[in-house]
Amino acid sequence: MVISQQRKFDLENMIKIYLEGYQDGYFGVNDDFIEYASFYHLTNEPVNKIFSEIGLNEVQKALSVLASGDQVFHMISGGVQNIDTFDINRLTEYYALGFKKRAIECLNYYEFMKLFEYYKDWDLERHFGENKDIEKYVIENMEEEYKCFWNEFLYAVKEKGFEASIFHLSCEADLIDRQNTKNNLYMKDESEYIKLQRRLKEVNISYKYCSIMDVPTTFAKYDLIYLSNIMDYYRSFYGNNNRPMDDARNLIKAIYTQNLNPNGEIILTEMQRKFSPNEFLKEMINHPIINNCLFTAYGIKKKRKLK
Repeated sequence: MVISQQRKFDLENMIKIYLEGYQDGYFGVNDDFIEYASFYHLTNEPVNKIFSEIGLNEVQKALSVLASGDQVFHMISGGVQNIDTFDINRLTEYYALGFKKRAIECLNYYEFMKLFEYYKDWDLERHFGENKDIEKYVIENMEEEYKCFWNEFLYAVKEKGFEASIFHLSCEADLIDRQNTKNNLYMKDESEYIKLQRRLKEVNISYKYCSIMDVPTTFAKYDLIYLSNIMDYYRSFYGNNNRPMDDARNLIKAIYTQNLNPNGEIILTEMQRKFSPNEFLKEMINHPIINNCLFTAYGIKKKRKLK
């Protein structure tokens, strides 16, 4: 299959990020709210607790930021069958839907855990070489265009004299804490992993490259909308605007009005860095799902109208 023009452009940027990382002595781009940045290896959010608090059994259709893909995989584990995803970082598609999803589908639990827990103990050395055969196996079993994409990336980097791994493009900060694996129900034990494998065969997942600013006019209505820590990047939305909180609140109100079904819920996480959640949500129906010094997650519920 001939790789598409957009994917060719994405590939060129991915190779550039990788080679710049080698030159500068680090891998990945730390600014998350750009078109080409490093992706998240595993979620650093306690999605297991968040979704256990709100329940997924009544969710018919969901919208989520793609990021590491773990929020989406958790929804699938809970029984959600129709999920639309979006992200402003194009590389998340190739990692979460191209590579990681396929890894879950074609590896057994122990192979997956070996591939995705590639730190030894608590040191910072990456041991990519030990799992290269597993990584290669996943790539060779991917959809043809994703397979072509990753093989082209690894070949181009090798031509520059480096032996690359897909994981070189991940955020280092998220890889240091091995507790991140405990955030994912499907990584808890083999039975949960097998359940996710089975349900992946039954779901519909879409991806669209766009910003949260595009959500109200781009997407339909949903029972659940998961906005993972997006509001932290409000300065990227509004630049030097003197009233960023008002504009951010209006954006969430627009999503609430235009994209949320009655009895649906919007989940906002990690708001405490830039906003006071109570101040931000004071005019809206909300409840804290998690609220402590380390992490916040708030739900905005849309009540059904009485007949």
